[in-house]
Amino acid sequence: MNLKINPNNIGKCYELSLQFVLSHHDWKLVHGYVTNRYPPNQTIDHAWVQKDNIIRDVIFEEDFTVDLFNILFSPNIVKQYTFNETISKMNEFETYGPWHDIERYNPEYYTKDGKLKSKYKKEYNNDRR
Repeated sequence: MNLKINPNNIGKCYELSLQFVLSHHDWKLVHGYVTNRYPPNQTIDHAWVQKDNIIRDVIFEEDFTVDLFNILFSPNIVKQYTFNETISKMNEFETYGPWHDIERYNPEYYTKDGKLKSKYKKEYNNDRR
Protein backbone atom coordinates (compact mmCIF):
# COMPACT_ATOMS: atom_id res chain seq x y z
CA MET A 1 0.00 0.00 0.00
CA ASN A 2 1.39 3.38 -1.02
CA LEU A 3 -0.14 6.01 1.26
CA LYS A 4 0.01 9.60 0.14
CA ILE A 5 -1.15 12.53 2.21
CA ASN A 6 -3.11 15.21 0.44
CA PRO A 7 -0.99 18.28 1.29
CA ASN A 8 -4.14 20.43 1.46
CA ASN A 9 -5.40 18.25 4.32
CA ILE A 10 -2.39 18.49 6.62
CA GLY A 11 -3.39 19.83 10.02
CA LYS A 12 -7.10 19.63 9.23
CA CYS A 13 -8.03 16.17 10.53
CA TYR A 14 -10.49 17.50 13.12
CA GLU A 15 -12.15 19.89 10.71
CA LEU A 16 -12.41 17.43 7.81
CA SER A 17 -13.54 14.51 9.98
CA LEU A 18 -16.26 16.65 11.53
CA GLN A 19 -17.41 17.82 8.10
CA PHE A 20 -17.51 14.22 6.92
CA VAL A 21 -19.76 13.16 9.81
CA LEU A 22 -22.05 16.14 9.19
CA SER A 23 -22.58 14.77 5.67
CA HIS A 24 -22.63 11.07 6.65
CA HIS A 25 -24.85 10.74 9.73
CA ASP A 26 -24.32 7.00 10.14
CA TRP A 27 -20.55 7.36 10.67
CA LYS A 28 -18.91 8.05 14.03
CA LEU A 29 -16.36 10.75 14.64
CA VAL A 30 -13.30 9.41 16.46
CA HIS A 31 -10.78 11.46 18.43
CA GLY A 32 -7.58 9.91 19.65
CA TYR A 33 -3.92 9.45 18.93
CA VAL A 34 -2.02 7.66 16.20
CA THR A 35 1.62 6.64 15.98
CA ASN A 36 3.63 6.63 12.79
CA ARG A 37 5.15 3.20 12.24
CA TYR A 38 8.27 4.66 10.68
CA PRO A 39 10.96 6.80 12.27
CA PRO A 40 10.62 9.15 14.04
CA ASN A 41 7.60 7.13 15.32
CA GLN A 42 5.72 10.23 16.43
CA THR A 43 2.44 9.97 18.30
CA ILE A 44 0.05 12.78 17.41
CA ASP A 45 -3.51 13.89 18.17
CA HIS A 46 -5.74 12.76 15.34
CA ALA A 47 -9.33 12.49 14.20
CA TRP A 48 -10.88 9.99 11.81
CA VAL A 49 -14.30 8.54 11.08
CA GLN A 50 -15.60 5.01 11.41
CA LYS A 51 -18.60 3.00 10.30
CA ASP A 52 -18.67 -0.64 11.33
CA ASN A 53 -15.35 -2.19 10.23
CA ILE A 54 -14.32 0.68 7.93
CA ILE A 55 -12.21 3.67 8.93
CA ARG A 56 -11.84 6.68 6.69
CA ASP A 57 -8.80 8.81 7.30
CA VAL A 58 -9.57 12.19 5.77
CA ILE A 59 -5.91 13.20 5.63
CA PHE A 60 -5.12 10.35 3.27
CA GLU A 61 -8.61 10.36 1.73
CA GLU A 62 -8.49 6.57 2.07
CA ASP A 63 -10.65 3.86 3.60
CA PHE A 64 -9.06 1.17 5.75
CA THR A 65 -10.35 -1.89 7.53
CA VAL A 66 -10.09 -1.51 11.30
CA ASP A 67 -7.40 -4.23 11.36
CA LEU A 68 -5.26 -2.51 8.74
CA PHE A 69 -5.65 0.91 10.39
CA ASN A 70 -4.55 -0.67 13.68
CA ILE A 71 -1.46 -2.15 12.05
CA LEU A 72 -0.50 1.05 10.24
CA PHE A 73 -1.20 3.65 12.91
CA SER A 74 -1.52 1.94 16.32
CA PRO A 75 -4.49 4.15 17.23
CA ASN A 76 -5.47 4.97 20.76
CA ILE A 77 -9.16 5.88 20.72
CA VAL A 78 -10.01 8.46 23.35
CA LYS A 79 -13.63 9.16 22.41
CA GLN A 80 -16.14 8.28 19.69
CA TYR A 81 -19.02 10.61 18.87
CA THR A 82 -22.30 9.84 17.12
CA PHE A 83 -23.76 12.41 14.74
CA ASN A 84 -25.89 13.95 17.52
CA GLU A 85 -22.97 14.01 19.95
CA THR A 86 -20.82 15.65 17.26
CA ILE A 87 -23.37 18.44 16.79
CA SER A 88 -23.62 18.92 20.55
CA LYS A 89 -19.85 19.11 21.11
CA MET A 90 -19.32 21.37 18.11
CA ASN A 91 -21.89 23.82 19.50
CA GLU A 92 -20.64 23.51 23.07
CA PHE A 93 -16.95 24.16 22.36
CA GLU A 94 -17.18 26.11 19.08
CA THR A 95 -14.18 24.22 17.73
CA TYR A 96 -13.64 21.30 15.37
CA GLY A 97 -11.93 19.46 18.19
CA PRO A 98 -10.38 17.81 20.00
CA TRP A 99 -12.97 18.07 22.72
CA HIS A 100 -11.76 15.32 25.06
CA ASP A 101 -8.80 17.31 26.34
CA ILE A 102 -9.96 20.90 25.95
CA GLU A 103 -8.15 22.18 29.03
CA ARG A 104 -4.77 21.73 27.37
CA TYR A 105 -5.43 24.61 24.99
CA ASN A 106 -3.51 27.82 25.42
CA PRO A 107 -5.50 30.08 27.78
CA GLU A 108 -4.54 33.07 25.67
CA TYR A 109 -6.88 31.81 22.93
CA TYR A 110 -9.48 29.78 24.84
CA THR A 111 -11.79 30.43 27.76
CA LYS A 112 -11.82 28.12 30.79
CA ASP A 113 -14.77 26.21 29.30
CA GLY A 114 -12.83 25.55 26.08
CA LYS A 115 -14.47 28.12 23.79
CA LEU A 116 -12.42 30.18 21.38
CA LYS A 117 -12.21 33.74 22.71
CA SER A 118 -14.32 36.17 20.68
CA LYS A 119 -11.40 38.42 19.72
CA TYR A 120 -9.90 35.47 17.80
CA LYS A 121 -13.08 34.20 16.16
CA LYS A 122 -13.06 36.82 13.44
CA GLU A 123 -9.41 36.26 12.61
CA TYR A 124 -9.88 32.49 12.63
CA ASN A 125 -12.98 32.60 10.43
CA ASN A 126 -11.36 35.00 7.97
CA ASP A 127 -8.37 32.69 7.66
CA ARG A 128 -10.69 29.80 6.68
CA ARG A 129 -12.27 31.61 3.72
